[in-house]
Amino acid sequence: MIDYIHMKNEGKQKILFMHGLGGNVDQWHEQLRHFSVNYEVLAISLSGHGKSDPGVYDIKSFIQDIKQVINKLKYDNFIWVGNSMGGVLAFESLNEFNIKSIITNGTTPKLRYGKFTLKLIEMVDRFLIKKGYSKYIKFAANNSTKKKSIKDNLYKMMIQTDPEAVVKMHQLLGDYDYLESLNNSKIKIYIIKTPGDSAINKELKKYLSSITNDNVYVMKSEVGGHIFNMEYPKLYNEIIEKILKDDI
Repeated sequence: MIDYIHMKNEGKQKILFMHGLGGNVDQWHEQLRHFSVNYEVLAISLSGHGKSDPGVYDIKSFIQDIKQVINKLKYDNFIWVGNSMGGVLAFESLNEFNIKSIITNGTTPKLRYGKFTLKLIEMVDRFLIKKGYSKYIKFAANNSTKKKSIKDNLYKMMIQTDPEAVVKMHQLLGDYDYLESLNNSKIKIYIIKTPGDSAINKELKKYLSSITNDNVYVMKSEVGGHIFNMEYPKLYNEIIEKILKDDI
């Protein structure tokens, strides 16, 4: 069973909100509340996240999770808003769905760690999870944001994630390249860049100059980190609204 939240709004533009690794539909609470007034909105919890059943943890299987819900709801011609892994899945899905445009934050179009680094990450993940998953998630939540006010909510959301999903997806999300896909994209892609997302900004600095497609835009925020939409929901919503008004 794949859990999702769907708020109908007949005749309105559709938006899909897709969480990052360790997230679920709860990540988008403020966006669903705000955008459901003037848009038809959908948020999905991928396998092993939130209330969704465990499953196979790889990019293709997560796309099938999304396809299952999209087909059931006949959710077509939607705008994809994705955080972190949710943005990576959007890049993977450019030819999978009828997507009107893509908006990402906490996402880089390319990330290539070496085999040794990936193996080391896996070893550390498994060691820390074995020592205590709750402590591991507490550490991850505390280091995912500088905003103390959301750390508890972040922990409550992330602790619902299947530990194996964390281990498997950490490996896959450290080794991908969608530069060619973005350069060939016929739809508009917006990459929101935040000052507090140092790891992603390091990768963006490497690869943004390789994107020559005029359909790809970089939007800069003066505040925020990797989970910008939870840290500063009002500002995040304003940026998304601006993009939507310019794009629709």
